[in-house]
Amino acid sequence: MIEEYTALVENHRNTGMLLDSNLMLVLLAGGERRDWIGKEKRLKNYAAHEFDALESMVTGAELFVTPNIATEVSNLVDVESYFGQKVLSVLHAFLLKYEEKVLESRRASAHDSYMAVGLTDAGLMILAADGVLVLTDDLPLAQRLEAAHLPVINFTLLRNYL
Repeated sequence: MIEEYTALVENHRNTGMLLDSNLMLVLLAGGERRDWIGKEKRLKNYAAHEFDALESMVTGAELFVTPNIATEVSNLVDVESYFGQKVLSVLHAFLLKYEEKVLESRRASAHDSYMAVGLTDAGLMILAADGVLVLTDDLPLAQRLEAAHLPVINFTLLRNYL
């Protein structure tokens, strides 16, 4: 499985990757202060070595973000806390650096997965169908992507091998 995921990352390094909101938060927060991983409220379920693996996967890759993912990330943090302010600042820098894939909500809500996974994840399904690699720790989303033979790294499963 590690070999399969390594190949997926290498095959999509130049064509694009998207992180779900939880992994985006891990990447942004850990990149700012690695010691936040495992300690901050929304990062307690992650370990520093998992951040390292995630960072390694995306370093040098063409990354994308959607407005829905950016919104979810900003909603995951307490904007009045020091942590929240730092994450929002890093998110802003990320948004300036990487391409935003805008997908109309009417298109995502018309996708056959919408009722099962919601608006944001239906958009990820559409973008994966366009060839973008999705990195997620959302097991139901990962399973749907895998069942549809779409490019996905199931970070929940990968964590067992790290």
